[in-house]
Amino acid sequence: RALRQGDWKIVAAGSDSPWELYDLKSDPTESKNLAQAYPDRVRAMAAAWQKETNAYIALAKHDSVRPD
Repeated sequence: RALRQGDWKIVAAGSDSPWELYDLKSDPTESKNLAQAYPDRVRAMAAAWQKETNAYIALAKHDSVRPD
């Protein structure tokens, strides 16, 4: 899972893994996880990721429905 908003990026290894947060402007190699320092940003970005994911799932379900 991943989402980028401007210079900020959240990533997680899988659905059960915690989100990691990186400031790509000051840390382009993603070596310093800032998730604990900015929990509100992580929550907001995770909510945005979930909203996008839900929209893609709904679109896929809609596209998979075939008329009789």
